[in-house]
Amino acid sequence: MEPVEPGPETAAEGEARVHDLEGALAERVRGGDAAAFEAVFRRYYRRLFAFVETYVHSPETAEDITVDVFVRIWERRADWALRGTLKSYLYGAVRNEALAHLRRRRMVERAHAEAAHGARSPGMGALPAAADAEVQARELSEAVESGIDALPERTREAFVLHRKHGLSYAEVGRAMGISPRTVEVLIRRAFKALRASRARGGVRDGPTAPPATPRTRRRPPSPTARRGA
Repeated sequence: MEPVEPGPETAAEGEARVHDLEGALAERVRGGDAAAFEAVFRRYYRRLFAFVETYVHSPETAEDITVDVFVRIWERRADWALRGTLKSYLYGAVRNEALAHLRRRRMVERAHAEAAHGARSPGMGALPAAADAEVQARELSEAVESGIDALPERTREAFVLHRKHGLSYAEVGRAMGISPRTVEVLIRRAFKALRASRARGGVRDGPTAPPATPRTRRRPPSPTARRGA
């Protein structure tokens, strides 16, 4: 009897395998394994940094927030409780820190504005018109990004986590503290708003909505090197 070759791995099987591998990494980190911690850091730093930068719009601040999250994980590794996937935990942690940073910054800006009895508005500029294909492609990309930036905060967060960072609805839900069904609703609202924005601006191409699911700069040194093991 000839052996039966295994079939191709399904998406669910692949996710389960990654979840098991990352769970094992997290367990090693809790045990003080610096190599496992470095592996997690290298795997996720750049993606988390890019995600945080969409909130704070500052590479330096994004780096500080992202590295600080990793540093706290290492410093408190013995008590590190991982709920859900490692990816959803990390994205949720840096998201919370970015939002806390923005709240503090708004408080400082409000205090400065009150002290000065007014606020200063940034200037606005206009891009020169151009007809070549490269400029048109860039303008299309900028139009889509502008539409994403104009989305309501929670809708934008869900859209960016899902479309730009590849989190599943369940992982987005864990990162944001909402249900997967709510995530799906937010994603579809985002696509609806982006389609309306493109129609108003005469933009004909852009991201397409997924089908509805059934209801059922520079790389910083390692945090262990910066703060000590």
